[in-house]
Amino acid sequence: MKILIITKHYLAEKGGGSNGSRAYIKALRDIYGGCTIIYPDKREDPMQHLFGDDGVEYIPCYDDRSFIRKGIDVYLGKIHRTLGKVKEVLSQQKFDIIFIDHSSIANGVLSFVRKHTESRVVTIHHNFEVNYLKDNHGYALIRIPMIYYSIKAEKDSLFKSDLGLTVTENDRKCLIEHYGVDARKVEYFGSFFDNDIKPNEFNATGKSDRTRLIITCALYFPQNTGPVLDFLRNYLPRIKELYPQINLTVAGRNPSQEIMEECSRHKDISLVPNPVDMGEVLEQGDIYVCPTDRGSGIKLRVFDGLKYGMPVILHQNSVWGYEPMVEKGISYTYHDVDSFISALKSVMSGNVSTVDVKKAFSEYYSFSAGKERIRRALEKHNLL
Repeated sequence: MKILIITKHYLAEKGGGSNGSRAYIKALRDIYGGCTIIYPDKREDPMQHLFGDDGVEYIPCYDDRSFIRKGIDVYLGKIHRTLGKVKEVLSQQKFDIIFIDHSSIANGVLSFVRKHTESRVVTIHHNFEVNYLKDNHGYALIRIPMIYYSIKAEKDSLFKSDLGLTVTENDRKCLIEHYGVDARKVEYFGSFFDNDIKPNEFNATGKSDRTRLIITCALYFPQNTGPVLDFLRNYLPRIKELYPQINLTVAGRNPSQEIMEECSRHKDISLVPNPVDMGEVLEQGDIYVCPTDRGSGIKLRVFDGLKYGMPVILHQNSVWGYEPMVEKGISYTYHDVDSFISALKSVMSGNVSTVDVKKAFSEYYSFSAGKERIRRALEKHNLL
């Protein structure tokens, strides 16, 4: 089968959406033996061919509009740059299946595809947009039309696609309940890492003295900055009362002024802005913490902790997609300071080794495991 993938994400970047898209595209390339990709790109810094050249056609999509033009276009219902390039490509080629990577891309694209092609359509839902947009407002001047057209695109993609794929079971349930779509048209396939853990990486020994907490995320993003500040102000003092030896490392892109100021007030916090190699930061960690208490979808940053062998403590609103790790005693959830302290005590007194964590991560979130789940979902709907 010949497939086209249309994505909204800058695939070479390190954010959660980009990380997820790379894994999904790589899996689809392997499953179908090739693909055509329409993707956003920058003229001044073009993306390298991330997925190899064997059977893969790369079609970059540039955005040369001015900032003012982009704002006007949002009010006109144009919330992405992709439609023109899609029309051009579909006038030249035919595809058996078109994968829409993020429901917002369905805006304009899906109606054109349905009118002018016989392709089947699969939409990958990275979030439940109603919740995601509520917690990530964006620029004030375009907030209202962006939310309106994004939610409309999500609804259209659910009813007009042949199949919807979600990265968490919670997103699947929310989409079905909120929009009243046929449950048989929406499948949960789960997120996964874009590589497998090599066998020699399981040879690390467990850590007996867990003293360094690690938080990683984009430190400018509203979904993250509020919860991180709350953790620093309200959780860390209680933690230090019980475990004075514990230190905290906060690492991520472009920390806000408020984050920098709050970190500077605590002598036991190390702030690492824009780390060149996040791996060097993670190797020093003992317990990974995800304080994000809002948004939707799976918090892919938790992969940082798991793949480096750390037990994870995460807010109950970030547990979606990580339920298997909770069941295995690899991850613990909390909802307030007291429940966090309880989770921390469990981790500190437990016997979970680095090897245990890495094996559990590999079993469910490795590339091979994820590719098999998405293959089964496609097979179930006769898309192979």
